[in-house]
Amino acid sequence: MKDKMKKGEAYLNIRRLYKKTASYTRRDPEVALMLARKTTEAICKFLYSTNISDKPISMMLDNLISDLSKYKIIPRKIFISMRTVQSYGNFGAHDQEDEYGDIDNTYALPCFQALDTTMEWFRKINNDIEWALTTSIYNLGLSKRTVEVLRKAKITKLAYLILKTETELLMIRGLGRQTLCEIKERLAIHGFHVGLIFDSRLIEKLLSNNF
Repeated sequence: MKDKMKKGEAYLNIRRLYKKTASYTRRDPEVALMLARKTTEAICKFLYSTNISDKPISMMLDNLISDLSKYKIIPRKIFISMRTVQSYGNFGAHDQEDEYGDIDNTYALPCFQALDTTMEWFRKINNDIEWALTTSIYNLGLSKRTVEVLRKAKITKLAYLILKTETELLMIRGLGRQTLCEIKERLAIHGFHVGLIFDSRLIEKLLSNNF
């Protein structure tokens, strides 16, 4: 389960970087290019560690993309999108020599479009985590009584429920051992359990922005 916790944290960080990139695309295109590259690198490291090797990664983005393509972890379309972001990101990060004009939306928009294509694919292949972030407790198949107890405790999203430990849940008024067993059984059906260690503030921010 520890690996799943680390996977969840890394995934949330990627979503944070993606949203940050989007916010800078129009107000500071130069920063957006570097953030897009950073987001792509985070995605590549996530894919590499979960599909090829879980050892610490110190590879450059160029090598990460090449290996992910070689091992057929990413489709051709995503390979092209990642290379596009890499090229724009490199352009934004290095001195432009005799080209001293501002980096504007001419560069930032196609770069973000390529990142957006990558992110859309990435979210689809991680639909278990996406499901946890967007699913209501009303869709878990819990009894009406259990749902009402959780609702009164202001736990309405699966993302918030899996953050709670067994001890924390048992401290909720009206939630006893039998209810806890029901919750654990329903979560297990979907591959989750209570007590997962995610950044609750980050989840709150993501959910409040409907992202």
